[in-house]
Amino acid sequence: MFTRSRKSLTAVVAAVAIGISSVLTPVAQAQVARPDVQQRDGDRTVGCSVDWNAEAIYDPRFSDWTVMGFSENVDEDTGDFKKFLQVQHFGNAASRVAVATSKTINNAKLVVELQEVEGKSWTVGNSAGRLFPAEREEHFDKPITPVGTISGNTATYDLGTLEAGSFTSTSQSIRLDPGQLQALTEPAADGTWSDAFKVNARLTGDLAPEDCESGGTPPISTCVAAGLTVGLPLLLLVPVGMAGQLNIPGLDQLNADLQAQLRNANSQLQQQFGVFDPSQAQYINQINAEIARFTADNRTIINGAAMVALGLLAASYLYNSCVGEDGTSSTSSLSSGSSE
Repeated sequence: MFTRSRKSLTAVVAAVAIGISSVLTPVAQAQVARPDVQQRDGDRTVGCSVDWNAEAIYDPRFSDWTVMGFSENVDEDTGDFKKFLQVQHFGNAASRVAVATSKTINNAKLVVELQEVEGKSWTVGNSAGRLFPAEREEHFDKPITPVGTISGNTATYDLGTLEAGSFTSTSQSIRLDPGQLQALTEPAADGTWSDAFKVNARLTGDLAPEDCESGGTPPISTCVAAGLTVGLPLLLLVPVGMAGQLNIPGLDQLNADLQAQLRNANSQLQQQFGVFDPSQAQYINQINAEIARFTADNRTIINGAAMVALGLLAASYLYNSCVGEDGTSSTSSLSSGSSE
């Protein structure tokens, strides 16, 4: 009797333990803190053109989400140039974009792309002449309080001339209760953390010539980019011309593929060399237009009229890029990368 009762009690205790375990396990899993994300450098400045980028992932599951989730930043001190751009989050989905520079940036503009939330609207708050953490301020001496405007989910700050030593923190906010933020950032069923809620910031402007990071001048980069832009189309015309002369089937598809390659390969190469200029896409579009015009009539682009047209187009583009409209030559050696 006693033995049987003891066995029954043991079974009851085991069942209760299993039940408690099944209840506590999801709670324990839900309390696991999210590790910090890998950060990447957001400085895409080329020559005199400032292009700083920052991004933050909003997720209250970070162990300390006020100092975590900064997936992209500009945070560098080269000795002669201290620069800082960071999207910071705190409270319940409040946003703050911090900017600081030790060199003057002309025509400065800060654009903040805020996360769209259905049924909710962002507002811009007062800017503060402060940096967080406060110890960053010791490197800068000109606090500013710019006024921003907002349209939809985009906040814009026309900063004008950011004098050397300027720093500020702009603020943006959206009304969300903790439960709403938790729902918006819910991990996937397989446990993958959510990056669905993000805020991006971009600072653009112009450095003074003596402060340009490449150590060169913009016309040099323009001429190099022009050489790449002209050379690629001429190389890619060869197989298409052979296909046309030999009456190889599928020429129309080949021409379509060529046009896509001209756009993609040209842009990729220029970006790798650090001389990408979106305005040069116009030249590629002109090349594509010539290809389309001649192939529609003659089924081949390798004929006298086509080559003359393409040649004149390339010559004109190279002249304007490397010599300039005023006829003055731009000659110098190619600078590889930043002088920093």
